[in-house]
Amino acid sequence: MTIVGVIAGAIAAMFGARGLEVASAAAAAASIVHALRAFAGDGPAALAGACAGALLAIVTISERAHHIDIALPCLAVAAAAWTFAELARETATPYVALAPAITAALVEPACVALVAIAGARLVGRPSKSMIEAAVRTQLRTGESGQPDNSARMVHPAVHAGLPSWVVAVPITGAILVVIAIVAGTSHEGVFGSLAKSWFGPRGRETSATGSLIALGDALGPLLVVAAAGGVITLARLHLASLAIAACTIGALLVDLRAGAPGAFTVGLAALCAGAGITRLAGTIRIRSGQAIAAATCGVLLLVPPVWTVIG
Repeated sequence: MTIVGVIAGAIAAMFGARGLEVASAAAAAASIVHALRAFAGDGPAALAGACAGALLAIVTISERAHHIDIALPCLAVAAAAWTFAELARETATPYVALAPAITAALVEPACVALVAIAGARLVGRPSKSMIEAAVRTQLRTGESGQPDNSARMVHPAVHAGLPSWVVAVPITGAILVVIAIVAGTSHEGVFGSLAKSWFGPRGRETSATGSLIALGDALGPLLVVAAAGGVITLARLHLASLAIAACTIGALLVDLRAGAPGAFTVGLAALCAGAGITRLAGTIRIRSGQAIAAATCGVLLLVPPVWTVIG
């Protein structure tokens, strides 16, 4: 991850990024590699596809936002990708996904649902320390002087065994989603002011079809196909897939409001394209062939945006 982050930072610097922009680009690339490895493992196809997706994200963001500061879009991609990775992993500390989820929601309104999803992970799968605390509490409250072994049969995720703030996290996340929807559709007043500072200025009016066509033009046909394949690959029944789907829908709605595709959207598309490349390369039986195929696909996807920036 570190090597890919350094390379991505160097690429961003070549495209004119400076200071915080370079650091955010490096963090975004490293987080994308972390997320795709959490989904696909450490095989040759997964590693090559993760590197391709990470570098593609930085190049497309730089190509799409070369006239504006890319620090915030890259930071949003980094926080969202890290949340995806933590939601996809089996871990004894599920609260690790909450911090990047909050960061992503604050920076990019398309990621606001991540707080509720990370909160659901907390309630559904309490951390090891929470489990131990709940068991100790139940053992101490046994009526006899001996440890109450029946208390061990009680599921540790019951409400009594969880801190109150844990139960409040998904509720707060759901409230934030409602606030984002109301603010995104408001033109004036308190919510209108919030939308202007959070979403940015409202762009030209466009239809959903027109917004999708503009996104397709911005990504190009190859990246659209790769990203669509990645979305299908990542469509699994767990919270990480739900988080990616929520961010995808949120990004499309934010772009519809803005009237043009945003840098976060193309970064998310690059992450999904990395998953699509991994899936395609993984169909090859020879391990060395997997890496070569994934690298070739990555180069083919990188050429159009690089050519646009250089030209």
